[in-house]
Amino acid sequence: MGSDQSVHRLIRFDGDRMWDFFSDGRNNICYRTLEGNMGWMGPHLVSENAKNEFGVCVDEHGGLHFIYLSLEGGITYMHYDDKGWSEQKLSEYNVKEYDIRYPAVIALDNRIHIIFAVGDPWEAEIWSLYHYCWDGKLWVHQRISEFIDDWESAPYSYRIYDNSIHLSYREVSGSISKVLHVKYHTDLQKWLALPNNPYAGADIGDNFSPEPSIYEDALEWINKAQAVYRDHLSIARETDELHRRSMETKRRWELILEELDDFKIKIRKMQNKGPLKRLFGSMLH
Repeated sequence: MGSDQSVHRLIRFDGDRMWDFFSDGRNNICYRTLEGNMGWMGPHLVSENAKNEFGVCVDEHGGLHFIYLSLEGGITYMHYDDKGWSEQKLSEYNVKEYDIRYPAVIALDNRIHIIFAVGDPWEAEIWSLYHYCWDGKLWVHQRISEFIDDWESAPYSYRIYDNSIHLSYREVSGSISKVLHVKYHTDLQKWLALPNNPYAGADIGDNFSPEPSIYEDALEWINKAQAVYRDHLSIARETDELHRRSMETKRRWELILEELDDFKIKIRKMQNKGPLKRLFGSMLH
């Protein structure tokens, strides 16, 4: 996907609502709505003076999330609900020093994730992947990884598995391409490296494009490994629970034995006092 190509993103809400986001070729990003038998209506302007690369998604509550890049060097996040649009600028950068490409926005687990690639205009092959996360109070950002890529198509793709973001990206060395994998752990709030793809090292060729099966094979292996670890974790937790119950039972028996020992001591004291009571009783009578 070159920077001068037209980009369309179809978004479907709950029900029959469908919106088409697109660049109009004049540095504007618009959307149009599909109105039943009336066809496509609009367009409506979303942002102007913008690059044609943008990201858009819908969350589980029906809210729409949008990210775009301005020509002046700004990364802007927008949110749409039934009341209208809200806008927030995430960052500003010098377009002479940085090239920002391939923005994506992901709504997951009540958090907003934004991923994009940062390059050097003078070193076109060197890129870094960056991640912004909105936790409801503030944006937290971090660099995911640095890599080398000389293609015009998007150098990364992502999928959602088990409430985590799995991201795959290319690294090019000569005519050899590697597909690398990382996972964003929502609980740890950090990116974790995953095993490399078994197809790493394939010859790029002029028309090479990583097939979805490349990612699917690796992710299938990851899912199986996660299932095994979950089984072991479940067994370990059950063992811990049995151990805890055993310790509670042991402690109850220890308390019972301590009470019995105390009771034995009281009985012995009563036995020792018995003859004296009889002696004093006989003297008084």
